[in-house]
Amino acid sequence: MAFGVYNGGLAIGGFLSPLIINPLTNALQNTLHMNIFLVSGVLSVIITVLIVLVQFQARLLKQNLA
Repeated sequence: MAFGVYNGGLAIGGFLSPLIINPLTNALQNTLHMNIFLVSGVLSVIITVLIVLVQFQARLLKQNLA
C-alpha cells in the first residue's frame, strides 16, 4: 500500500511540478530573489510538516495492518 501511495505521489508530483513550481519561482524571483531549488525546498518542508502533523504514515500502517 505504501509503495502504491509513493508511486502515485511521484506521478502526480511530476505532472504538477512545472505547473506549481515555475509560476512560484517566477513570482518570487523578482521580489525575494529565490531560485527554483529554494522554492522547491521550502515547499518540501511545508508538505513534510503537514504529513507529520496529520500522521499520514501511521494511518497508512494502521489501515494496512487491520
